[in-house]
Amino acid sequence: MRKLAIAAVAVVLALALAAPASAQMKFMVGSGTGSLLVSPVVYSGTFQPGSQLTGDWVITIDDTGWPTTEPERFNYIWNTFFVPNYTTIPAGSEKWTGKFNAQTLPTAPQFWFEETGGGAYTLGGNITLNILVRDFEVDEYLSGYEKDHDHNFNSTLNPSCDNSTGLYDNTYGTGSLSGGDQNFTTADAIEFVGQVMLSPCESPVESTTWGSIKALYE
Repeated sequence: MRKLAIAAVAVVLALALAAPASAQMKFMVGSGTGSLLVSPVVYSGTFQPGSQLTGDWVITIDDTGWPTTEPERFNYIWNTFFVPNYTTIPAGSEKWTGKFNAQTLPTAPQFWFEETGGGAYTLGGNITLNILVRDFEVDEYLSGYEKDHDHNFNSTLNPSCDNSTGLYDNTYGTGSLSGGDQNFTTADAIEFVGQVMLSPCESPVESTTWGSIKALYE
């Protein structure tokens, strides 16, 4: 929980954004399971007490083309997503960063939040996932301890008008979440904290009106 508390502070600072008057901020605490080593890649779980979101959550990663057996699958993931992103700056924080997003995958990772529990997913969109693996030995070689050590992760959420329904119909936004217990296991238990800022989508009438106003000044 100490790691979770630290992550919560980081998320709050990261989301100090200017927001329209109609925007609403939602704080979330979630827990669940999933794994990069199991195809298809699906992380899922529930929102916990104290969260302003309730119900279930799902995150999927497109693993098209990844090997399905070990150790080939892990080796592919490590060499493709982590090794190219090794950094030694600043000194003392040497690490690999696995980047899973629309640029590194066939399609962008997706998330769905089910606000009410038991119904249709009502908030959805694209998500990026960054996993940080520390190089404690500073030798650019992944040791067994480094592989099995709890890894920090962070994500950026982009709820979209097209993927949000029910309670969040006609809603878009931006947000982030983070945690500190990702592992390379076939049943990885994770926890995260985060926030998402939601706003009403622009209606066709609003879009047309704003376009006409801008045209007057061009």
